[in-house]
Amino acid sequence: MEEPSVLDYVKSKLKFWQRGEKIIITTSATFSGVEEKVKIAEPSQPANLQPATAWPWRSLLALALALGGQRAFEPGGRSLGMGLGLYLAVAALLIWACWRGEWSLAPQRLSESHEDTFKVNRIAFFASIALAIAAFLAFGDNLFTSFNVTMWALALI
Repeated sequence: MEEPSVLDYVKSKLKFWQRGEKIIITTSATFSGVEEKVKIAEPSQPANLQPATAWPWRSLLALALALGGQRAFEPGGRSLGMGLGLYLAVAALLIWACWRGEWSLAPQRLSESHEDTFKVNRIAFFASIALAIAAFLAFGDNLFTSFNVTMWALALI
C-alpha cells in the first residue's frame, strides 16, 4: 500500500465538494523499526556573542532636538532663546551618549587587513586634471550648459 503524500492530503482537505475518498491520518501510526537517534554536536569554538546594544535613543533624540533648534532659527518666527536652549539640550544629550558608550565602533576584523600600494594611473589622473581645469574655465558665466557639465562629469569619472 502506497502512503499518501502531504500534497494528496492537502488536496483531499481542500476539495470538500467531491465525495471521493478522504485521506485520514491516524495519530496511532507506528513506524516499523525506525528509530532515530539525534546527536547534538558540541560547538568546537565558543560563539562570539556580543551583548545586545541598547537602542541609541539619546543620539536620535539629540538629532530631533537639533532639527527643532535649526527650525527655531528659520526666518519667520525666529526665536533665539528657544534655538539656543534646544542646542544646549542637544549638546548635553550627545555628551551623555558618549559617556554611556552609545557611540562605539565595531572591532576591525583581523582577516581583512591588507596593504594598499596607493598606485595611481598617471594617464587617467592628468586627464582628469585637464578636464577639471577645462570645466572650471567653461563655468565662467555661471551657467550650466551641456558642454561644461559634460567636462565636469568626465573630470569626475
